[in-house]
Amino acid sequence: MKNQNEEILKILKEFDELNFKISKEFGNINLLSISIVELSKYIASALLNSGDTINQKTKFPFCNDNYLAKDIKYYSDKEFHNNRINLFKNKMLSIPSFFSNSSFRVHSIIFSNFLKELNKKKLFTKKIYFTKAYLDNLSHQSTLIYKFLEKFKSKQKIKNNYFSENFLEHINSFFSQKKPLLDNSKFLFIGTNSNIENRIMSANYLLNNRKVISFNHANYSTLVYGEPLQEIGEYSFCNYYVDCGNLKFKKKYFKSDYFHPKILSCNFQEKFNFDKKKDGKIFYLTDSFHGALRHGPWRDMSDKDYFKFQKKILSFSKGIKIKQHPKQITQNISKYYKHSTHDIIFGKLDDYLDNNNIFIIDRLSQAFFSVANSKSKIIFLDLGIRKIKKDVLKLLKKRTIYKNIISKKISKLSFLKLLNKEKKFNNDIVKKCVYNKKSIKNIITQLF
Repeated sequence: MKNQNEEILKILKEFDELNFKISKEFGNINLLSISIVELSKYIASALLNSGDTINQKTKFPFCNDNYLAKDIKYYSDKEFHNNRINLFKNKMLSIPSFFSNSSFRVHSIIFSNFLKELNKKKLFTKKIYFTKAYLDNLSHQSTLIYKFLEKFKSKQKIKNNYFSENFLEHINSFFSQKKPLLDNSKFLFIGTNSNIENRIMSANYLLNNRKVISFNHANYSTLVYGEPLQEIGEYSFCNYYVDCGNLKFKKKYFKSDYFHPKILSCNFQEKFNFDKKKDGKIFYLTDSFHGALRHGPWRDMSDKDYFKFQKKILSFSKGIKIKQHPKQITQNISKYYKHSTHDIIFGKLDDYLDNNNIFIIDRLSQAFFSVANSKSKIIFLDLGIRKIKKDVLKLLKKRTIYKNIISKKISKLSFLKLLNKEKKFNNDIVKKCVYNKKSIKNIITQLF
């Protein structure tokens, strides 16, 4: 897995080198810089899913073994084609101008608070629709990507002759032959620019000299991870990024300028009412299974390997209850847990946040920081899937009963010792990654 991650990073760096060269001619906002996140999904899933005969359903630009082995053309595949039709039928919401999908509005507490403060100031807001982008010399830039993917296809011995062509069909579907007519608003408020629809809208506004403000959707700063995708995705294509916590963004992996923003940090305001029950329970807060939707580098492991690990942990105690990830792929739940004797818990995590409960967690996530904000005992089993920054890792070890198991080897005896182990912990990881002295009101005053 480590070798696969390194290989994906190497290919992305090669693509970045190409982008660095052509940006001198076409500018920093070009087809390569816009498409690099989609390309990372494409090449990562091609490498990670190659040889996996499970052939689970996927969604372009992710690809499974069946897609890699057969001549499947983009527009001849009903599933891929319908995805495009549905995308451009949907109305995308925006406020002065804010563009997002519905999940962004629901889950981003930071943005919700931002809107409330804007309304207090009676700033004009409005909704807009998704608009395709326009680039000069699109065909020439497409040719560069095509040659790059053809080289990758040859090296990886991919049999699908439409592999390179399909990716360009996908990316070019977001572009128009005409320049978009934008409104006269000065700001675009948007969610993550790892999302291609958001990225296109951000590109539209940046190309027209408007300011783009992007928002963290989680209850912690995702800068806890020192990963390549931060540079080209989450913290890119915007002038400002509204975050929480006190972590700093630092460019590390790539040469190109992906419009890295100024970070505006604020305090994440989320409160829970913790019960004080006498009888504590043990919950395993699992990550989701991803099927063929595998990304990289340093994002996830195969469902098969992850389930084997979960099964091992669950075998150590019948008292462990499984709290499913909210984005869990439902067909995998029945597949993997059909004969499980353990309770599978659904619903909001808030309902289980009890100071007397023990939580088993295997990656830093929104769930981790919600639990860490309580006095509950946390057993953190580090599988090495994500690249946690060194300073954050030190704080993580102070808050949890930490165990490094990159090899996925752990015995029942060592696990039970973790369950029974007691230690005093501090909550500095929450203070560093969640809290900040500044409020949303301070940020709005700074911006407007």
